[in-house]
Amino acid sequence: MASFGKARLNLRLARRLDAVTEATHTNVLRRITDREHAAAMATLRAALAAAGIAPEGISAVRFYGEAEHRLADSAAAQDAAAAAADAAFIAAVDPARAARPVPSADVVARARDFIGHAPPDPGAAPIAWYAWALAALSDSVVASEAETTDP
Repeated sequence: MASFGKARLNLRLARRLDAVTEATHTNVLRRITDREHAAAMATLRAALAAAGIAPEGISAVRFYGEAEHRLADSAAAQDAAAAAADAAFIAAVDPARAARPVPSADVVARARDFIGHAPPDPGAAPIAWYAWALAALSDSVVASEAETTDP
């Protein structure tokens, strides 16, 4: 009879461990996404400033800016060691997610469509603004390199 009670205890512990692991998984994915979005916001902010575009009214600024605010509220989420720990946790718990390419790879591919073009409409999808920002910044880097290499 003692083994039956021990099995029930182990089952309860296993369920609790599963619940804690799932909650941690959700929180870690949120932090990873927030870091990616904060990086996108930094890129977008730089591209908007370089192009002389006011950020007010641009949907992507609100979307990516929320991630910056969440990260600012959590100093630990900004730490490089915490980012490495989050990546290790995902690799152990969710190998399929860890093996997926980072979302920025898709954005880089989309950025090619914006090279030399005007920015998207203010209400366009955040990913379109991020792609434009990458293209705009790469255009400005190419232009500044050309200026420094001209005799």
